[in-house]
Amino acid sequence: MTALCHIENMVEYFSTFPAGFEKVVGGLIKSILPTSRVIKSDGGAVHYAVNKPLDPTRLPFASNTFRVIKKFRDVADFGEMADGMAALSFTSAAARGSFRVRFSRESEFVGVSPHIMQTAERAVIKSCGLRLDRNKPDTEFWFIIRRGGTAFFTELMKHGSADKPGKGELRPELAYLLCVYAGIRRGDVVCDPFAGHGAVPKALTRFPCKKIYVSDNEPVLVTVMQKSSLKKDARVEITFRDAADLSHIGEKTVDRIITDPPWGFFGEINDLADLYFRVFVEFRRILRDNGCIALLAGKPAESAEAAISAEFKLIDEFPVLVNGKKASVIMLNKLRPVILQ
Repeated sequence: MTALCHIENMVEYFSTFPAGFEKVVGGLIKSILPTSRVIKSDGGAVHYAVNKPLDPTRLPFASNTFRVIKKFRDVADFGEMADGMAALSFTSAAARGSFRVRFSRESEFVGVSPHIMQTAERAVIKSCGLRLDRNKPDTEFWFIIRRGGTAFFTELMKHGSADKPGKGELRPELAYLLCVYAGIRRGDVVCDPFAGHGAVPKALTRFPCKKIYVSDNEPVLVTVMQKSSLKKDARVEITFRDAADLSHIGEKTVDRIITDPPWGFFGEINDLADLYFRVFVEFRRILRDNGCIALLAGKPAESAEAAISAEFKLIDEFPVLVNGKKASVIMLNKLRPVILQ
């Protein structure tokens, strides 16, 4: 028997992304891959099918991307899955080289018995002729069990960075999704006044912005950004600035502010509410009428209250996980001033 997993001659894939952006990713897949079919998007993962081999580098929102070799239904046991693959024939995207097998349950790696591991490894050797290397393989096969009992046998196509982000540093996938969510249009002028390590500005360079204002009040971080790939983009202007004083930006010249301000969890901000109030006053000055803010907030109630006080309208809010911590994405619109007759 041959293990094939496709719908109407479409090959199935499975990508993970920062949890919370499910409603963004479904449409994003269709935008990047117009002929694709989204099967399901939930819990920080999307299962989809395409009609030709996928180049995973086209998916900047994805942490990991897998080719689905077989989908299992109502299976919660890795032993049963390994036995099932041992009875089938399947191929690898790698024509030669080494491999290892990994087991993931609800996004966490788990250990299995030596018997299950050996059964899975022998199945790959038999079908693909690859050499076992448990330390530094050329490719990986993952058995994945998701919440609700959906399970997959997959081959890893793209692996997210293993480096842990520093304090206050965003993963590039999350920064990209925040920019997508903000709905950037061609020719927009965009500002990130809490740029930090530069994740959001680097993501913004993928979009058709006219101008990208980048600033932070930490001199070391500004220097790092000035020496990064951002300096190669003529649209990017990097400055050392306090977010409450953006006097280098003209009044009503910015279409969107996309930013990740301090969360106040580490004691670096004495009065977070006051910080929000001061920066929102400045945001109101630089934003065009009906301009918008896409904000990643660790304390959404305080940020939303300050924004509403500064005459912004709360459009949307949804929870996300950022490096294991609960946060919220907030969308705000600048209200047009009321002109009394």
